[in-house]
Amino acid sequence: MSIEERLLVHFVIDLKQREMLKKKSGSEQYTIPTSLLATLRSNAFTLLMSPKLTSYSSKDLSKATVEASREIGVPEIPAVYELGKLEIIQKTLKKHFTDIQYQIKDKLSKALAQKKQPNIATLSATLIGDRSVPITVALYRRVAALRFVATSHPKEFRSEEFWAKVDEVIEAWKSAADGNAEVLLSIFEQTYKEDVETHGDPAKSGIIAVRIADVPLHQQILDNHASKVKYKRPRTNQGSRKRRRVVEDSEDEPNSDDGGDNSRVSGASAQGTPVPAQDRDKRAADD
Repeated sequence: MSIEERLLVHFVIDLKQREMLKKKSGSEQYTIPTSLLATLRSNAFTLLMSPKLTSYSSKDLSKATVEASREIGVPEIPAVYELGKLEIIQKTLKKHFTDIQYQIKDKLSKALAQKKQPNIATLSATLIGDRSVPITVALYRRVAALRFVATSHPKEFRSEEFWAKVDEVIEAWKSAADGNAEVLLSIFEQTYKEDVETHGDPAKSGIIAVRIADVPLHQQILDNHASKVKYKRPRTNQGSRKRRRVVEDSEDEPNSDDGGDNSRVSGASAQGTPVPAQDRDKRAADD
């Protein structure tokens, strides 16, 4: 190789290294625009409170928020190929999710400590605060599930394992539903009805629930991405069992305004977890 050829090779290598360094330093120096950060934080909270969220402890919450925001058309979001910038955003959102989960849990804890706990509408409004999250019957069902887990599993509620326990309970309900979306909805509905019986009618709170048909488009997009968040089952020594996949958005209505079909649920297990009546009848017949 001649001197000229060697110089040319060194020049090309140096040029590539400069380009790589430029890309790296560009992502490291990236600062999320204030307006974009505010929107992403708002969308993150809305996604966490979505009635269709499939996992509260998933590591994909930040990614789902970014993808939903991109579909909504939020400006200033880095392009899909700007991996360095997107990584910075997702790390920032990961910390934000930890913060808002703590805030929600703290509000729930204070509500549970009251001598007379608030009804589900008031509790939902308390958890949301001043955020622009539509209050729907589907949200009532989900908040009722949060209160159910908190009161049924006080040890986990006092620890950092609360959100993982919520996921575990919901997965148990899905398993009990055995792939039937209506049965899963009825389990959430029963939990909600028991909450109403214990803590009062939400209609008396003065808070009016929004009809599903009136939920804004950006909320629907966030709900859709929330339903795609992957739940990873904790590993056990006994290994994993194959189970039928439940429709991810089944905890929402097909017909939310009428509260769903409750005829399939009529009891609770020894642990207090609602179990479909048809599932119990089937087990009794097998015995």
